[in-house]
Amino acid sequence: MKKPKIGISIFGQGHLAINLIKFVNNSKKFNLKNIICNKNESIFDKSLEDWCRYKKIKFSKSFNSLKSGKRDIGISILYDKKIPKRIIKKFGLIFNCHYSVLPKFRGINPVHWAIKNKDEIGLTLHKIEPTIDTGKILKQFKTKKTFNNAFSATSFLNQKAFVMIKNFLDRGIKKKEYFSLSQTEVSKNKNYFGKKDKFKLGKHIAFFQKKSRYNFYDGTNSKISTLIISNEDENKNFKLPK
Repeated sequence: MKKPKIGISIFGQGHLAINLIKFVNNSKKFNLKNIICNKNESIFDKSLEDWCRYKKIKFSKSFNSLKSGKRDIGISILYDKKIPKRIIKKFGLIFNCHYSVLPKFRGINPVHWAIKNKDEIGLTLHKIEPTIDTGKILKQFKTKKTFNNAFSATSFLNQKAFVMIKNFLDRGIKKKEYFSLSQTEVSKNKNYFGKKDKFKLGKHIAFFQKKSRYNFYDGTNSKISTLIISNEDENKNFKLPK
């Protein structure tokens, strides 16, 4: 008798989320149950929402229709909202792919902060807990490569992240270890960076979005530019403000 497939839910946006969905759909072990898209997607990455519409794949922007079981796995990829405890409890395992070597640079813009501090660039797969980026570490990747900006670093990390998550799922499921991996605790109060810290990034520019409005900052408490993006221009490339 064949074992039932393990349900997978993807939360987030971008190329990495799309590639993971393709992997799950082509897998004999997994079944894609839910896609939860960001309400405000980055213009610097491929739109998961548009891709789902084009492929006629069902998605949602809320947890209202989420279906999950105790054997299911949830994966957060650049998801822009805090996942509530009631949703965390629905999964056998729910983890996040964070773009830093935790416990360093918890919170938002971890790649920006790592470059600003001339620190190592990397990735962490960690269990999602009610407190942001404090869950136990499942797997990490570090590189000695240096980057001048967050865009090139993120592009590099996206490629590494797909391989890391794919291998983690394949090997963890095969060895039946994904519910009982040996993990390391992450300090709850170490190196957290929130929205208010964006002004401290200096020349390492930070951009924040609200609907189709993108604000750019120069490290002071003032915006240097606001960009309004129409629906037609949403996926077009544009130059950063000087």
